[in-house]
Amino acid sequence: MKKMICALLSLLILSACAQAPAGNAPASDAPASTIASAASEAAAPETVEAPYQMTFYMPLLGSNVIASHAEVKAANIIAEMTNVAIEWIHPPIGQEKETFNIMVASGDFPDAIYYRWTDYPGGATKAIADGFLIPLDPYIDQLANLTALFAEIPEIEKQTKLDDGRIPFMPAAANDLRRRAFDGYLIRQDWLDKLGLQMPETITELHDVLAAFKDQDPNGNGEADEIPLIVDKTANYIRSLASAWGVRDSFQLDPSTKKVAYGPIMPSFKEFLAEMSKWYAEGLIDREFASIDSKMADSKIAGDIGGTIRGNTATFERYMNLMTDSVPGVMWRGIPFPTNGGSPAYAYDENRVRLVWGQGVGVTTGSDNPEAVLRFLDYGYSKEGYDYYGWGVEGESYTKENGEYKLTDIITNDPDKLPTTSAILRYAFGNNGFAKVHNFDFWSATELNNEPSKSANELWFTADNSLLLPLLSLTEEESIEYANIMNEVTTLFDEILFKIVMGVDSVDSYDNFVSIAKQMGIDRAIELQQAAYDRYLAR
Repeated sequence: MKKMICALLSLLILSACAQAPAGNAPASDAPASTIASAASEAAAPETVEAPYQMTFYMPLLGSNVIASHAEVKAANIIAEMTNVAIEWIHPPIGQEKETFNIMVASGDFPDAIYYRWTDYPGGATKAIADGFLIPLDPYIDQLANLTALFAEIPEIEKQTKLDDGRIPFMPAAANDLRRRAFDGYLIRQDWLDKLGLQMPETITELHDVLAAFKDQDPNGNGEADEIPLIVDKTANYIRSLASAWGVRDSFQLDPSTKKVAYGPIMPSFKEFLAEMSKWYAEGLIDREFASIDSKMADSKIAGDIGGTIRGNTATFERYMNLMTDSVPGVMWRGIPFPTNGGSPAYAYDENRVRLVWGQGVGVTTGSDNPEAVLRFLDYGYSKEGYDYYGWGVEGESYTKENGEYKLTDIITNDPDKLPTTSAILRYAFGNNGFAKVHNFDFWSATELNNEPSKSANELWFTADNSLLLPLLSLTEEESIEYANIMNEVTTLFDEILFKIVMGVDSVDSYDNFVSIAKQMGIDRAIELQQAAYDRYLAR
């Protein structure tokens, strides 16, 4: 079966299947970590005579650093300790979705798959019902480290399990919500300083700052070329500003009732669209946003014409590296989530309330030895597993003294000038998704390694999360009904959003959108989400 998998995927994948060499480095000393004392020792598996030949499908992390996860030293060490030999299967970059769909349609599955299971039609519940994934709760007695993590942080267990108590996959999980406050707005602090402006805290102040960026030549080149608000074709920056009106562009909690609502049909969403249309007409929003991708947006930033953009904590280092040589004195800072008329500073991104966000490693029905696969995967939730998958190999990628961890010079001063988050990939998965604990300590050492990103994380963490829903689980029947409704509603919403913001349609056309959305069944979709939320609260 495994040969059939590689033969099938080789139609799309070059050098897809790379045999992981066995490592022989010893396990590191138990680190200082926030995992419970119950998990202070990794479960030491009893090995069998011959390693289990395991196939593992996972998109390649850091193609500019490694050619295969067979080069990740930590994974090789843990594979040897848990007595498996891994054949990594990587889809071609840019063809991940197509490759995954071909694999699913083939009926021949690898042992394990790392995936965002919320993207599977019907979610992980449907993947089990389809005979694709096996539920993992029957193996719970073999998952000592995951069980210890559940005991230490019950919210991780609550967010991992389905409503019926089944465990669908081995989750990527954070042990601290500060780790999830990574997304927000960035602004040119040096432009604010040059124009004598304060950091905007309200939506009105943000408008006025953007207008000043447009009219007062903050880049000093004597040309009116500044683009106050850089937005790409996803319109994510525009969408996320909706939180200032207490709404989102998807399902949310209504702050007044604490019930599930669909943000785009709430009355204040029309007010938000009217304001964004005004900003676009005034030239505050990039006129080309509907046709540019993220690379083009970065090019505008590097060209010293962008004033503010939505980004994350890693964006600060990346933009500083892009601009420091060409733009002396450049400085990016995080912006508070804007308030509006005395409203709270509502956060927008649901990630910040999710210790588990729907990604993880599923064990498929194609596995001949789920016990061996889980033996390997469970190690990632131990303290030693966290060290390996986060920090890498002690003495090579990091050192430890008196409980303090420090990345070595080969990571912090990579000869190819890679950022630390990329250089670590030769040794570990770092901040990237896997079946492991995403610990705040390592993340802060690599992504909050400069003052602007550290301050932004602290600022964004204080935002109000009242609008945000946890990751919900629909039943198989609900998933089908929900998808049929939302496929139509979402398409219609995206169309009306762009047309109103760009002035193609008037703001009054929004009322027609609400009427059509109701005809499509949006109220029923809200009922399904509310039922799922009620079940979540009852877990």
